[in-house]
Amino acid sequence: MYGSVRRNASPDQADGDLLTPVFECDACGAVRTASRHADPACDGAVIYIDEEWRCGKCGDRIAVSSTCPDCGTETSVTVRPVAVDFGPDVSPSTLERAIHEAVNAARRDRGLAALTYDPHLAAVALDHSRAMSVDDFFGHESPEGGTPADRYDRYGYDQPPCGENVAHITPTALRDAATIAAEFVDGWLDSPGHRENLLSESWAVEGIGVRFAADGSVFATQNFA
Repeated sequence: MYGSVRRNASPDQADGDLLTPVFECDACGAVRTASRHADPACDGAVIYIDEEWRCGKCGDRIAVSSTCPDCGTETSVTVRPVAVDFGPDVSPSTLERAIHEAVNAARRDRGLAALTYDPHLAAVALDHSRAMSVDDFFGHESPEGGTPADRYDRYGYDQPPCGENVAHITPTALRDAATIAAEFVDGWLDSPGHRENLLSESWAVEGIGVRFAADGSVFATQNFA
């Protein structure tokens, strides 16, 4: 079993809290705590970056309005620290299925049998992705010493042998599950150890577990049996 990490820096990510405008209207009492800019093609949050207001997704400069969005009255604009989500817009389960489909496409292209998706094994994989995200580590062995075999045993998965690939990336795409899945699978195929696991004829089933981290990066675990 092998582990590697791929991280792509994002210019719009920052450590700690970010600032977003909050509209508080004295005339109608409206309070807007989720600010968005007007471009209908982008739903990014307005945040304060490098002494400028910008869209947290597309990076466009934003002029913060002092007019109430509800009644049109001139109103006060305050700022406060908030946690801003830069993660993908697809759901984890959609991405898990997309990774599975990309894996099988890679296997079929090389004349190998497709793997069946195993929800039980996916639960084992999700447990590890969640642990890596929450406990801030990356690898096959947890800080407490838990190994892939230990996780299979804990979930009552008694079908040896077992195999595991892990990855941690910041996706370049946010709305396309297939594109994000390709980033994971291409990374595994580019790594000899991951490639050997992914293209092994020893496996009949796989499970994928995906966890989105607070900084917009994504952990994925792929377990085989």
